[in-house]
Amino acid sequence: MAASETAICNQALGLLGEARISAIDANEPAARACNIQFAPSRDFLLRRYDWAFARTRQEIAADSETPIGDEYEYQYSIPAGGALPKALVLRRIIGYKNLRKRDVTREGQKWLINIAGPVKIVYTFQETDPMKFDPGFEQALTYYLAHRIALPLGKDFQVGAQYLALFEQAFRVAAGLDAEQDPPEPGENPWTETGRGESFNEIPVPREIVS
Repeated sequence: MAASETAICNQALGLLGEARISAIDANEPAARACNIQFAPSRDFLLRRYDWAFARTRQEIAADSETPIGDEYEYQYSIPAGGALPKALVLRRIIGYKNLRKRDVTREGQKWLINIAGPVKIVYTFQETDPMKFDPGFEQALTYYLAHRIALPLGKDFQVGAQYLALFEQAFRVAAGLDAEQDPPEPGENPWTETGRGESFNEIPVPREIVS
């Protein structure tokens, strides 16, 4: 696995036929392009799937304020870093297997839920340490980063499109391999058990698909 953000950037630059950079924050065009695109690309890929390496469990209490309206009774502040890792996507609420997507919603930096709490949640957090990345995730991120920096580095549009297509293939394989670590049982609720969570509409493959 890559030891740093710079190493992943150099993998993407190598795919594009560009020279290596000494550091992601170096003052050169390739480094600047990588620096601008790296964090958004990483977080986009983290959000797309319930990666085991970026999954955590926490117990959080409801806010003292309640939501406006009668659809939801309680609101919870989304962990934003510090004491609890920053939450990107809520995956499930422990102990509520019949929970459906409409029973939980996100509005701004709040989760609105009809559960008094405290609630025990599972969510994808913002893992920023490349040493913790799954190898499949790293490969998919490399392709996606190549797609994102191709145009800024003067490559033809088709080059960027080529790496976007390779990213989609790599993502499907990586997600499938990751799913083998904890495949869902037959008949389980897809919202609570397959890792789709609040990003249901963003995830192109179910946990069961392995290729």
